[in-house]
Amino acid sequence: MNRRIYLLNSYIGIFCLLFACDAYAQKKSISIKVMTYNTHSGHQKGIESIANVIKAADPDVVALEEIERNTEANPMDFPAELAKLTGMSYYYFAKALDLKKGDYGNAILSKYPISDEKSYPLSIVNNKGGFPRSIGIVKVKIDGKKFYFAVTHLDHKGDMNRLKEVEEIREYTKNLRGPIILAGDFNSHPDGAAIKTITQWFTLGCINGDCGWTAPAPVAKYTIDYVMYAPKNAFSTEKYDVIHTANSESDHFPVLATFQMR
Repeated sequence: MNRRIYLLNSYIGIFCLLFACDAYAQKKSISIKVMTYNTHSGHQKGIESIANVIKAADPDVVALEEIERNTEANPMDFPAELAKLTGMSYYYFAKALDLKKGDYGNAILSKYPISDEKSYPLSIVNNKGGFPRSIGIVKVKIDGKKFYFAVTHLDHKGDMNRLKEVEEIREYTKNLRGPIILAGDFNSHPDGAAIKTITQWFTLGCINGDCGWTAPAPVAKYTIDYVMYAPKNAFSTEKYDVIHTANSESDHFPVLATFQMR
């Protein structure tokens, strides 16, 4: 009898290794909490207030827009300082342009290891009042699963520039070998040309098409900040909220989304 039990247990163990039992199956999907936040460079109430909003939300990864680094207003490595203040060990800065002193762009914070960090410039067709933008992309590893996470900030001066930038984002992301979450300030309403175009390739993370008003703070009137993903079958949305209690730290409200990655 003991030998039979031993053999049965052995067969079960082999079956689990080959075909996956429940304990392994539970690890097949993971939960990822994502934030995107246009910080207005911390000009409203300082870098500590931005860090406090992020800590209170407790995301796994954060996309940050309007980041000044080593400027007169922010004479520090802004992403590195935010990483320290929030306790998020990994960060990446995607420069968009040089300022008279220091530089400006987007940043990513992560609780989990990142790799394959890259940034690309985004073009402007009509530079009247516009200026160069960027997209930053990293690979994140959580509980053995890997995905790409990207931050961007599209131009505020007209659809012509934004459509050009959206096409470039498509080119920079279409050959990535893995799923991607893209977050940022798109400066386009849900029915705007840029969002209609990019959602040919990406799926908005918001539930039932309700992405919530994200700007301006303190009284929001429209939606221009989003979290989205590709391919469509790689993620499902558990929660998607605009944090309207953060109404004085920036001129935008942060967006917080939780996804299941299959």
